[in-house]
Amino acid sequence: MKKTYKAAALAMTIMLLASGCSSSSTAENDNSGIIDATSAVESYCGTTEISFSAVSEDSNIAMGTTGDIKMQMDPFYSEIDLVITQSEGDSEPEITESTMLLDESGDTQMVYLLHNDEWFKETVEASDFRMAASQYDVLYAGQLLMESSADMTKTATEDYNGFEADRYEGTIPQDMLCELFELTGSLSLVGTNIGETYFAGCGDLNATVWTDSEGVILGYELDLTDTVQYLFKVLYAENGVTDESVMIQFDSYIAKGQVTEYNNTIDTTIPAEALAAEEYTEE
Repeated sequence: MKKTYKAAALAMTIMLLASGCSSSSTAENDNSGIIDATSAVESYCGTTEISFSAVSEDSNIAMGTTGDIKMQMDPFYSEIDLVITQSEGDSEPEITESTMLLDESGDTQMVYLLHNDEWFKETVEASDFRMAASQYDVLYAGQLLMESSADMTKTATEDYNGFEADRYEGTIPQDMLCELFELTGSLSLVGTNIGETYFAGCGDLNATVWTDSEGVILGYELDLTDTVQYLFKVLYAENGVTDESVMIQFDSYIAKGQVTEYNNTIDTTIPAEALAAEEYTEE
């Protein structure tokens, strides 16, 4: 049981850990109205997806995470239903499901995790409790993209997930990528704590963000295929791997998120089973 608790605690707190990237300055752009409108949202529901497909030693591999999120800003509450899918070759995919709740009541910040039909809970300390959900926070990721790009420009008005939306496209400078991926968790399928030295020379990243007529961010999409492949190239070189037959070749690596509704009522009731769970404490 102690081993299970430690594993669960790690799953609950891993997004609170820093990767060691140095702080980057915000790019100068004129999209402050979008950032302000999005910051004013009081609640929302949405979905974040990160997935890749690749070839490793002549075998097709694929992995993906889908996080359905409900979030209320004040008092802070977030519910994330997470599904992780892994497959290799012709084998049946392995599917893992879990639920994470983050609840702020007064000065108490609690994380609840449902995994393998068992609830765990932990009291955490964080200067910005919302950061614990940042990997699945569509609005937060979209704001970071708008802030990090100096050339994010409206390119079209189109239908997006049932909304009439303005499409913005721009690039994220290479020197901001490390911190961006740390805060959004977009590289979580291939590793964490990836230092900024790995990104030197990988080039800028194209980003797409959608907003509604009020300027509220509705979604984003990043094609990280070339970036991830470059990071693996650096990793192989650093470890002296020269045999191309054992190197992973990525066909695609996509991170995206979309808002389904906002300023809606969020049910913040904590299940009785979660409240009654034994609290994990570090020994």
